[in-house]
Amino acid sequence: MYLILKQINKDEWWKADTPDEIIIGAILTQQTQWSNVEKAMRNLKREGMLSISRLADANLQSIERAIRPTGFYRQKATRLKEASERIMDNGGVKRVFSLPQKELYDILISLKGVGMETADSIALYGADKPTFVVDNYTWRVISRVYGREEPYDYGKIKEWVEGVTTRNAELYKEMHSYFVELGKSVCVKRDPICAQCPISRICSYGKANGSHSR
Repeated sequence: MYLILKQINKDEWWKADTPDEIIIGAILTQQTQWSNVEKAMRNLKREGMLSISRLADANLQSIERAIRPTGFYRQKATRLKEASERIMDNGGVKRVFSLPQKELYDILISLKGVGMETADSIALYGADKPTFVVDNYTWRVISRVYGREEPYDYGKIKEWVEGVTTRNAELYKEMHSYFVELGKSVCVKRDPICAQCPISRICSYGKANGSHSR
């Protein structure tokens, strides 16, 4: 499946200049579009707060003003500051990211507002840990390709993907970006465009629907 996924044209996924930006972006992107996150990141950079150490020391109201474009900005500001303080208490980003994957994950998942998907995103894209990120796009594509109809279960999907692939951070980054691009452009929630899908020939849903959109 991976070789076929590579036929999909995609943009670079999750552009960031520093590991700090990965953490900040992962928290801010919840319940909003990435374009809004980019506006907030530019605001934080302009105010000199685009780093975990600066956010840990920053005034909460200053953070709120900077990230207002993301929505739920008061809640996110609190979570961002608390996460930054916790990371700094554990030695800073570099030290936390150097921890074994299980220890890093335990710290991330303990942060308020950081669920499994966010923790995996930070661990994969920030710390280069070989952990697969399961999002709505990923599950949509997988469930249609393999005809899986069981209820969504993050842990089971992640375990399955990691069980049938080589555990490699760069591979997982690339696979995730293909899933996102396919889910955004072709394998949409309603009326997927099966006729334009590059993997329709191996997809249970695509085979059942032929070249017709639904």
